[in-house]
Order: sequence, then C-alpha cells, then structure tokens
Amino acid sequence: MVLVLALVAAWAASGVVVARVLTRRARPVFEEPAPPGHVALRLRTSDGLSLGAWYRERVDERAAVVLVHGNGGSRTLVRAHAARLHELGCSVLSVSLRAHGDSEGDVNDLGYSARFDVLAATAHLRAHAPARRVVVVGLSLGAAAALYASPELDVDGYVLAAPYADLRLATRRRTRRYLPHGLDVLAYEALVLGARVWLPDLDRLRPAAHARIRSHVPVVIVVGERDDRAPRSDADAIAASVPQAWIELVANADHEATLAHVTSAQGVAAIERVLGPR
Repeated sequence: MVLVLALVAAWAASGVVVARVLTRRARPVFEEPAPPGHVALRLRTSDGLSLGAWYRERVDERAAVVLVHGNGGSRTLVRAHAARLHELGCSVLSVSLRAHGDSEGDVNDLGYSARFDVLAATAHLRAHAPARRVVVVGLSLGAAAALYASPELDVDGYVLAAPYADLRLATRRRTRRYLPHGLDVLAYEALVLGARVWLPDLDRLRPAAHARIRSHVPVVIVVGERDDRAPRSDADAIAASVPQAWIELVANADHEATLAHVTSAQGVAAIERVLGPR
C-alpha cells in the first residue's frame, strides 16, 4: 500500500512539475533590436505588462497588420513574415507576446492571457489612425490569442495559421505523438491534473468556444494536411463558430511547415482574400 501511494504521489507530482515547466517562460528575457526600417515600441497591456514591438510603416498602406508569433517564438523569428506583409502593401506591427522575447511576464497560458496583448496592439494602431483597416495575422499561439481576444477585438480581418481549438485535445494529441501507448494516457491525465494547479482558467482554454467574429469580417484559417497538433478538425471546430471562415488546406504540410507556408505563394493568396483589392 505504501508503494502504491508513493507511485500515485510521484505520478501526480510529475504532472504538476511538467505543467509548470510548460506554462512558464521558456527562456530568459533577451534583447530584440529593431531591424533597419522598423521603429522599436513598448506597448502596455490592460493588465499592466510591457510588451516589445516593432512597427514598419507603409505610407500607401492597404491595411495595418498585427503580426503575432507562435509558442516559444518572438517577433525576431517572424521577420520574414513581416517583410512579406510589408511587400503586400501593409504597415506591420510585430509583437512579442507575454513571456516571450523581450516582453514582460512569466506565465504562458497558451494564448488566453495573451488576448490582452493582441488587444493592446490593435488599440495602438487604432489610436494613431482610427479609420485605417486593421488585420490580425496570428501563427499557432498567436492565432489562439486572437481568437480569445475576438469578442472585444475591433478589426477588419483575420489570418489564423494552425490554431488549436481546445487545449485538452491539443495536450492529448501531443502525449499520443511523443509517448508509447499506455504511457501516453497516464501522462495526459497527470498533465491535466497538474494544469489545474498552474492554470486556474483551464476549462476556458478553448479558442473555438471564444470565437466571436462579426459576420462581415473576413477570416482565413490556414491548416496543414499533415498537422497532427492543430489538424483540420480544429479548423472545422473554429469555423463552426465563424461561418464566414475560409479554410485554406496546405498539402503535405505538418505544423511547422504550415506556419512557414504563410509567406508562400499559396499563403499570400490566402492573405489577399482578407486584405482585399489594392
């Protein structure tokens, strides 16, 4: 009995430890100097955090884009996306989400609190030019943050690359992907138990349930045919709440390839659906 209790305690503790690691800043704050042609900014969120951002303007802009990166990334890692969007005629505000890059914050709750970051970025663009068109381009975690923010977000379009629909499902897929059968179930249950300690909003971490986008606002969801972390079924679940959403399927692409695909010819064509005519 003592041995059984010890094993159960170790199992529960492992879930708490791993959940804490996965919901904390992955690396210390690091500098993100602005590339040539960009202006370095600090944005303040409504819950009091300072975020690092770069802004690159187009005088003849078609739209102003808020570009938000994926989990574990930063604006430094999506410079190619920012450059491509600028070539398409957009002013671009690239933001490092909380607990990433040079932004403040230690907790990474998979996009839920980062909704405040997306709201702060769009508010900054609106404050400087209220009548401009504003589009959010979100990659994975950034796409989830945009969906969490959508009930309060005043924007004119969304491009969402590889968003997850439900955190529990996303966690289950990852344990199944990386662990042997049987052990994956134990790991999943331990992670859910541990997440309840570090993520008080665990039951709310379902981007598909938060999607509240006005019917006239264009939405493109980019999903990889071979993405087993944010598969087509996740895009379908999100689209169920956003009937006007266009799902762009990327052939033979896994999760990482889907995020890179946004700058490809097919990805640009998808973005053009949201930007509209020049």
